[in-house]
Amino acid sequence: MAVTAQAIVQNMAQLLGGFRAVAATSNGTTTTVVDTALSNESNDWYKGWWLRATSGSNDAEERRVRSFTQSTGKITVEVAFSNSTASGNTFELHKVLQPSRMLLSLQTARRRVFPNLSALIEDSSLVVNGQSDRYTVPSDIEGRPTAIFLETPAADGTQNNFLTNTNGASTDGLSGSQVTLTVFSRKDGYTDVPKYGDSAVKAVAAASQTGVVTETHTATNADLTGIALSYARWIYCRTASRLTIRLSDGTTNSDSATHGGTGWELMHVTLNVRSGATSIVPTIRNTSASPAFDYFISNGWLYMGIKSPLLFNQRLENWQYHDRGAREIEFSEKLPRGRQLFIQGQGLVTSPTAYATSIVITDQEAELFAIAGTIEALKRWRNELSGLSRDQVEALHQSFQGDFNDTYKTLGRRARNIRVVS
Repeated sequence: MAVTAQAIVQNMAQLLGGFRAVAATSNGTTTTVVDTALSNESNDWYKGWWLRATSGSNDAEERRVRSFTQSTGKITVEVAFSNSTASGNTFELHKVLQPSRMLLSLQTARRRVFPNLSALIEDSSLVVNGQSDRYTVPSDIEGRPTAIFLETPAADGTQNNFLTNTNGASTDGLSGSQVTLTVFSRKDGYTDVPKYGDSAVKAVAAASQTGVVTETHTATNADLTGIALSYARWIYCRTASRLTIRLSDGTTNSDSATHGGTGWELMHVTLNVRSGATSIVPTIRNTSASPAFDYFISNGWLYMGIKSPLLFNQRLENWQYHDRGAREIEFSEKLPRGRQLFIQGQGLVTSPTAYATSIVITDQEAELFAIAGTIEALKRWRNELSGLSRDQVEALHQSFQGDFNDTYKTLGRRARNIRVVS
């Protein structure tokens, strides 16, 4: 499940001794918010609390409360918001510490709760260069990897592949619009490109132009109505968020996620061919932006079904982890050039940089995260906490530390060999 950073911050505020959700029941000013539901509290009950806007034109702004009027439910802040508040705008009241400080505490606390509270990661950014037997562990994996797999490539020319150009070794079957296509041949010392064999197609996308590379194939749209199709290509690119692949049946388009710009990625998209389809068109597309950029095209597939063409990976057993200086993995023998390494391990949970940040953890893990964040807040901001004496801070710190240890023990260790693709 996913929990928002906002929910964790609210939990922290309750642990520190005060939280209240607010919804404006009428229009206010730049310095006032009115919520009649607050009228059951006495005058100045919320004086000194922090008011954070969570919607509307002042979203994410935080102000200290100057006064509170019980009869009307009116909150007055010390410093004006950027805009007048409107009926229906939502806010939060925090008694002890402003929410932005609690977010900062969570960013530090995510290291405190590691590894019992962690993200399971599979990194596929490394390509075997065919020369070295040592590789640096990707930075998103903390500590020792738990498992490593070597890509086993699917056959490129099987009878189930409709593409004319299956291996990307030539420009046959590829045509570019605002994209220049040439053959890139392997050179001495070149390790990353081409991926397989001795050549790949180099594509230069023109600056400030939407580029399209269209592929020819042998699929007949009339025969494929009602059938699920997959289109996939290995593409190397160092520019993020500019490339996608698309599969169209003439009436419906299906686009892949954008290329991450980390090197070789197997881009994959599926489409259910609908009645009335006029043509099956697989394309590689880039957005219009400046400057121009290059990418490389290797093996590709167009076939029936929705599974990725990467059939399976070979698990590697004979490797060692080194953490003196650079963190590296060392293999007992050289691996085949051009293959992807899939490295599994534990990483830090998503950094809660904003209220809307979604963190994939369970309810119990969210509770642990909130306690850890509260402990960090008490350590970092003890001189800025409102309404708490030094003795109260110390007592809370000790209490939360005990709660943290108890919750931490109940979580247990994560399974070490779960296959998770992030």
